[in-house]
Amino acid sequence: MLLTKKESQMIAYVLFFGSAILFATIDIYVPSLPDMQVFFKTSQDMMQWTLTLNLLGVAMTGLFFGPLGDHFGRKKLIQINLVVYLMGTLMCIYSLDIRIFMVGRLMQACGSSAQAVVGMAIIADLFRGVERARVLSITGIIYPIAFSCAPILGAELSIRYGWQSSFVFLFTGAVIYFCLFWAYVPETLSKDKRHALSFMKIFRNYGLFLKNKLFILYCSIHALTISVFMLYVANASFIYKNQMGLDMKTYVYFQAVPSVFQILFTIVARHVLKNHGMRTSFLIGGWGYGISFISMLIMLLFFSSNPYVMCAATCIPYIASAFVLAVAVTKATELFPHMAGTSSAVFSFLRTILCGVLLGCGTIFLDTDVLQVYPYMMAIILVILGVIAYILHFSLKADTQHS
Repeated sequence: MLLTKKESQMIAYVLFFGSAILFATIDIYVPSLPDMQVFFKTSQDMMQWTLTLNLLGVAMTGLFFGPLGDHFGRKKLIQINLVVYLMGTLMCIYSLDIRIFMVGRLMQACGSSAQAVVGMAIIADLFRGVERARVLSITGIIYPIAFSCAPILGAELSIRYGWQSSFVFLFTGAVIYFCLFWAYVPETLSKDKRHALSFMKIFRNYGLFLKNKLFILYCSIHALTISVFMLYVANASFIYKNQMGLDMKTYVYFQAVPSVFQILFTIVARHVLKNHGMRTSFLIGGWGYGISFISMLIMLLFFSSNPYVMCAATCIPYIASAFVLAVAVTKATELFPHMAGTSSAVFSFLRTILCGVLLGCGTIFLDTDVLQVYPYMMAIILVILGVIAYILHFSLKADTQHS
């Protein structure tokens, strides 16, 4: 199907709207975690596991959606999983037991995973090269808005109507997205370009991805960066409210500040990419992660109970991420251009499973003394991020010299 540039851009905007709604699924209810802990009569670590379980569900189901999207096409797969997402959201709204709530979160993960994997494949169908990178860079603005506004909205809804109202909002947004997707997004993978569904071939392809060192590095830097966001979001309510004594409204604004800086520096990063290239972008990101490591240690040693220092120290890795995330996705998907769905699935799986594992480890270790352990965990991740950023910087330098 031939589409005009305007039609392709409209499809991208619809997909980004849906991604923002489904992305808000992760953290819109985070401000309500202490209240939900009381409602479900469970523990703090069990409530944090609802975040981890959602991420692991996204990772595991995404492995199947990529090859299925390459075989059956994109549109119907997303529509079916949106229905599953809506059913899971209703289950979360009406659950009275933490186990039922977790099942609902898994169903939400299924719908979110299809959107993340197949949605990226649709972008790959519609855009090539630099244009794809420019389109993907928009996510550096859209996702932080969703990520920062979701907890603020969730806090307001929880105060006024209870924690269930956050999931009512998600249900409403998903219904709107379903209608927009049905109306504006056509099938982008023609039948002559679809792949035969062979499980042996799928696993062989997975092996190709896992053997590619650059692909693994691009996935790792993306996953670890998202893990920084997730660790902050998952524990911010307990740090700011329970241990620093902030009220809910004040806390959500502290949580939103790093995302605001990420949005602003994403605009700067687009300028850097246009004028100086991806090597420079990774170099800036590497320096940013190094500075972030130092700031976390300073906070731990001298200002461990100061919410302003906590917020400022967290802003730095958010800023660094603006120079790394879009480039990592673009370069990873360019390595296997003829397997857009499968490459998106493997990328999403590796990214999400690593985020889930780190968040799960955070749940175990941070349950003892979150304010003391949190900076150590962040510092370790930031050191690894800085090292990977420099490796990719020099890898891109070598590629440029070779070409």
